[in-house]
Amino acid sequence: MPEPLYHDPAFASLYDARNGEGVRDRADFAFVRRFAGDADSVLDLGCGTGELAASLAAAGDAGAREVWGLDPAEAMLAVARARPGGDRVRWVRGDAAALALPRRFDLICMTGHAFQCLLAPKDRAAMLEGAARHLARGGRLVLDTRNPLRRAWEGWTPANTGHRPLPGVRAWVETREEGDLVRYDTVLVERGAERRATARLAFPPREEVEEAARRAGLAVRAVHGDWHGSPWTPQSPEIVLVAGRPAPS
Repeated sequence: MPEPLYHDPAFASLYDARNGEGVRDRADFAFVRRFAGDADSVLDLGCGTGELAASLAAAGDAGAREVWGLDPAEAMLAVARARPGGDRVRWVRGDAAALALPRRFDLICMTGHAFQCLLAPKDRAAMLEGAARHLARGGRLVLDTRNPLRRAWEGWTPANTGHRPLPGVRAWVETREEGDLVRYDTVLVERGAERRATARLAFPPREEVEEAARRAGLAVRAVHGDWHGSPWTPQSPEIVLVAGRPAPS
């Protein structure tokens, strides 16, 4: 079951507005599009409202590129199906940690820090194992997770996150640590009525992510510190993993 934040239709319908930038402006989407250039098939894991998947399908030549989007939250998929270009994507409700699809893909991506929604190490390992099984020979996996050394959640205060996703709607985030997870409550206020939805995130270290990828049979091609391809350092905001299924020798 997805976390309440993603399961609630009211929050799902505002997801894109709350997250600001459109597909043309997001550095993670631009990075993935470069890898998708020669990919005939793409799987977007944790696709959410489907903005990236729909854009990748639209970029294919006359529908030649097959794009799948998988997410555990039906509320998010409902938004994805209804968006422009949504009819060109095959949407699947499913768990990235229990991947069982009938084909392999040239590119598998997991952006928007969806990897952090896999709260247990065993679930993150299972996702990577599933991705390895579903990659075509020579295919690539691209995913991101926030660098825990930066402790980004400490800046997610109501003062720093307060904004108006739509006219007449105020939103902010409240966070607290719960063991090795971070809980954050998203608050929406409209016409004086307040609604809250909760989600939790894991912040796995780089070493765990790389080791789990290798154990899954993936070859780690690069680890970047952001979506612009910068070298990773302990001060980097992101851990951007690029891995692949080795091509036959």
